[in-house]
Amino acid sequence: MTLRTPRLGGGPRPVSQGGRLWVGSDDRIHRAEPAACSLLGRSVDELEGVPLRDVLQDGRGDAARRTTAKLLLHDLADVWGVRGDGSRVPLIVGVGVDDGSLVLHVRDGTARHEADERVRRSEEQLRRAQSIARIGSWTWDIPRDVISWSRELYDIYGVEPGAFDASYEAFLGLIHPDDRDAVRRTMQDAFEAARPYTVRHRIVRPDGTERHVFGQGAVEVDSDGNPARMYGVSQDVTEQVVASRRFEAMLETAPDAMVVVGDDGIIRFVNQEAERMFGYPHDELVGLAVETLMPEGVRARHQQHRKRYAKDSQRRPMGSGLDLVARRKDGSQFPVEISLSPMETEEGMVVTAAIRDITERRRVEQEVRNRQARIESLLANAMDAVILTDLEGRVVEWNPAAERMFGHPADEAHGQRFQDFAMPPEAQARFRSILSAARDGLTREHQVWEAELVGANGPLPVEASLARVESDDDTYLLAVVRDVTERRKAEESDRLAFERLIEIQQLREVNRFKTILLNTASHELNTPMTPLRLQLHLLESGRLGDLSDRQKHAVEVLQRNVERLSMLIQDVLDVARLESGKLKMVQEPLRISGVVQEAMDTFDQAIAKAQLDVGVDVDGTAQVQGDRNRLVQVLVNLVSNAVKFSPEGGRLRVEARVDPDADPGADPHAGPDAGVEAGEVVVRVTDDGPGLEPEQIANLFQPFSQVHDQRQTNVPGTGLGLYICKGIIEQHGGTIGVESEGTGKGATFWFRLPLHPLDAGPA
Repeated sequence: MTLRTPRLGGGPRPVSQGGRLWVGSDDRIHRAEPAACSLLGRSVDELEGVPLRDVLQDGRGDAARRTTAKLLLHDLADVWGVRGDGSRVPLIVGVGVDDGSLVLHVRDGTARHEADERVRRSEEQLRRAQSIARIGSWTWDIPRDVISWSRELYDIYGVEPGAFDASYEAFLGLIHPDDRDAVRRTMQDAFEAARPYTVRHRIVRPDGTERHVFGQGAVEVDSDGNPARMYGVSQDVTEQVVASRRFEAMLETAPDAMVVVGDDGIIRFVNQEAERMFGYPHDELVGLAVETLMPEGVRARHQQHRKRYAKDSQRRPMGSGLDLVARRKDGSQFPVEISLSPMETEEGMVVTAAIRDITERRRVEQEVRNRQARIESLLANAMDAVILTDLEGRVVEWNPAAERMFGHPADEAHGQRFQDFAMPPEAQARFRSILSAARDGLTREHQVWEAELVGANGPLPVEASLARVESDDDTYLLAVVRDVTERRKAEESDRLAFERLIEIQQLREVNRFKTILLNTASHELNTPMTPLRLQLHLLESGRLGDLSDRQKHAVEVLQRNVERLSMLIQDVLDVARLESGKLKMVQEPLRISGVVQEAMDTFDQAIAKAQLDVGVDVDGTAQVQGDRNRLVQVLVNLVSNAVKFSPEGGRLRVEARVDPDADPGADPHAGPDAGVEAGEVVVRVTDDGPGLEPEQIANLFQPFSQVHDQRQTNVPGTGLGLYICKGIIEQHGGTIGVESEGTGKGATFWFRLPLHPLDAGPA
C-alpha cells in the first residue's frame, strides 16, 4: 500500500499570517479581517453572515453533527478551512471572546499538517513492522538441490514467487555488489565447516531500491557427516539501520564526546569528539572496555558501579559531587563531567555517556579563585584605606589599612557610620551631601575629595577617591582613602627645591654672561696685542733709533708684561671654552715620547739659564689617543711650573711609562701609581722645589688658585693653568693629580691616559 499526501488546495496560495473572525451566538460570521479573508480565499462580503460550519470543518469534512463551540474547543489541531473554490486548507485556530462574540484567530496550518502527516505515515509503517516482524525463512535440500523460500522472504527481496528462480546464484544476484563476495565467503565457510553463521548485507531489489538484511543460518549433516540440509532466516533491518545511522549522526554532531557502552562494558560506538578527546583512532576505541578510558586506580571500582547501574539504570549525571578524571591514550589525565542515558536495543541495554572535558572550566574557576585571592591580598596589603559604606555611611567593608589609619578594628567599624567617628563637623557636612547625591543617582562615576579627617594619631589630611557601586542586592559608596601627609611635606620640599632651582638657573645665567664677558674681553684685549708686540720689536731692534740702557730695560719690562698679558688672555679664552664645552680636540694616535720631546724643546733656554739637572725617561712604545697640541700644552704647563719653582741648580725629572704592576683597586688620588690599570700611560713631572702641604693640594686644580704668594716667590702666573690642564686631561678620558711629602720636599705632578694599541701612527 502506498500512502499519498492529500491534495490541500487548488494551486498556490498567498502566504498569510492569518487574521480574525468574529462569530455571533447564531454561529454565523458577522465580521472578518482581510488577512482571514485572504487565507480562506473569500471576500468580506462572502464571509459575513455565513454559518461557521460552512467555513470550518474537521478532518473528515463533517461539522454539521456537532456545534461550533465543540468543534473549536475539542478539535483545534484538526480544523480545515473551506475556500471559495471548494478546496480545503488546514488551519491553526485560536479561540477568544470579545464583547460577547467568539473571536477565532485563524492561521495557515499547512506546514504543521504536512509534518503531522509525515509523522502519521512513519508511525503506521512502524506499527506494520512491529506486527509483521518482517522475517522470512528458507531451506535448501542439498541432495535434491531444492531451495524453498517463504512468502515473507519474497516480500523482503521484492520478487514474486512465480517470476523468480529461488536458486543460490539468483539469491547472490540480489546481493549488493559491494557485499556479494563477503556473503559468499561467509556462507561457503559455514557450508564447508557445517557450522552456523550470521551475516549482515545489503540487497538491491529489482526496482532498484536498497534494503539492509540480517541473516542467520545453520547446516545439518547426515550420518556420514556430509551436509544434507541448510536453512536460515532473513530479516529486513533497513529501518533499524537507518535509525541507527540517524542516532549515530546525531551523536556525531554533539559537542561532547559520546560513548555508547554495552551492558558488558565494551564500547559499541564513539563519535569524532571522543576520538579527539581520548587520542584513539575510531577502530581502536570500539571494542575496548570502557574502563580503559579511566585511571588505573578507579577501574575495579567502576566495574562495580557499572553493574549496580545496570540494575537501576536511569538518566542522570555520573559522579555527582565527585571530581571525575579520564585518561587519554598517552596516559595523560584530565577532569571530566559525565551524563549517563540508558537505552534498550535489540542487542540489550546500552548506556550512552556524554563526556565533557572541563579542563578549561576548571582553569577558569581556578583563575576566578586566584583573582579573588589576589583582590583580597591587594586589599589586605594596600597602603590606602579601602572602605565600602552603604548610602547612609555605615561601614560594610574595612581593610587593614583603614584599621591602621583610623585606629578602629574591622569588627568594631562594621555597621558604624563612617562620618561619626572619622570626620570633624565640616567634613561630615560634605560627606553627607555626597551620600545624598549617591542615593539620588547624581554622583559622578568617579570623584576625588580632599579633606581633613580624624585619624588614629590626630588630624589626617587625605585624598579620597569616591565611586558609586551597584551590586545585585544594594548600592554602595566605595572610598579609597590615601594619607597625603608625606605628600604635603614632599610638595613643600618640592616648592623649596623649585625656588632653589630658580636660584641655580639665575646663577647659570650669570655664569653664561660671565663666559660671554670673558670671551668678549679676551677678544678685545687680544686685538691690540699684535701692534703692541710689533712696536716693541721695532724699539728693541733699533729701527726707531738707538736706545739708552734705561730705555732698553724699559722695553724688556714691557715685553715681559705683554707676554704675561698674552698668556692671561689665552688662559681666559681656554677657560671660557672649557666651561662652554667648545674646547676643540683633534684626536689621533700619538706616541707619548713625541709629545714629551716637543714640550721639552720649549725649555732649552730656561733650563740652561736655571742650570737645572734635567732627566727624561720615556717609554718609546707607549701610545695614546689624543690632541697633540693640547697634550703638549698640558706638559708645557707642568714643566713650566717645575722650572719656575725649582731652585737654581736643582733637579727636574720627566717620566712616561706603562705600569703593568699597578693596583687597580687603589685610591686614584693617592698618587700617580695608585689605581693605574695595565692599559694606562702615566706621565710624571718631578721637581725638588718648595713642595706642597695637603691643604694646598686640595684647591690646586681650581680656577685662579695659586699655592705660592707671588709677592714672596716673585713667580708670575694667572692661577688658571692647572685648571685648564685638568679640563684637557679629563676630556681625553684621563685623570691628573699631584703628590708631595710636604714643604721643602718637592712635588710630582702626574697625569694618566688610556693606552692606545700600538700602530704606525706618528712618533
